[in-house]
Amino acid sequence: MDTKSTDSLTLITITIFFFCFGLSSHGRCLAAAPKNLTSGSSLSLNETIQSPSGLFQFGFFAMPQGSSSMYLGVFYNQVTVKELVSIWVANRNQSLSTDATFTFTEEGNLTLKDRQGGSIIWQIGAGNLLQLLDSGNLILGTSNASSETIVWQSFEHPGNTWMPTGSIGPHQKLESWRNASDPRPGPYSLVMGNNSNFILLYNDSIQYWDSGAWNGAIFSNVPEMTANYIFNFSFSNITGFTWSVYPAYGDKYNNSRFVMQEDGLVAESSYDKSQNSWDIFWTKPNQHCDVIRYCGQNSICN
Repeated sequence: MDTKSTDSLTLITITIFFFCFGLSSHGRCLAAAPKNLTSGSSLSLNETIQSPSGLFQFGFFAMPQGSSSMYLGVFYNQVTVKELVSIWVANRNQSLSTDATFTFTEEGNLTLKDRQGGSIIWQIGAGNLLQLLDSGNLILGTSNASSETIVWQSFEHPGNTWMPTGSIGPHQKLESWRNASDPRPGPYSLVMGNNSNFILLYNDSIQYWDSGAWNGAIFSNVPEMTANYIFNFSFSNITGFTWSVYPAYGDKYNNSRFVMQEDGLVAESSYDKSQNSWDIFWTKPNQHCDVIRYCGQNSICN
């Protein structure tokens, strides 16, 4: 190969590299993401589906700190922070290798395997259309010329993150991760109490915070909700609590979320586009030492 050909090949390689890097703030070279997935198709490690606005993507991703462990889930696409931010993980109890396969079978089942022909890690069904909404909700449904029906949705199976328009009801909970790179359930959780309230638990048994009863406007132990509160809560006996951002605050707080953190605090945060960072502006309990083992096992918290 002559020098001119070598230089041309080098230029093409460099161009492809920077094009791939530009497609994602996390350095992943992604194929053009379709808006949905139909039965009889699949996703490889470098493919995703995305929400209509492109805010969220669903596909494989690796945890931070250069981990080789792979996970399948929903994550932010248009939020440019250093590390990928996921809001839901399908296989949080078991990581995957790079040989993992995700298939939407002809029968309508979503099937995740660690390798071709391997054991099933996660499976749901049956539908013929998989969609990712701009809320971050992943929906499996059946669609035909006359109707659409939701068979399954990720918002009914939250992990550590509670998103706007999602609900937390009597049989659901937010569970912390074990640490920042391990999404397996940790010891802390946020659940509904028996008095239209929320409580924080350690190991599903020891309560260390109570929101107080809901009176239709605020939780009794969260008086700050009356002072120009930016979130609107609603309650249903069937679905529990749902929240959204008041329209007046939408420009600044539209990308907001509740997270049950690994340190036992439940936190509200919002993405600050100007700073490319998540701002945590509300946490409970107020006194961090109220969290069971906040400072570690066999320690005294001060």
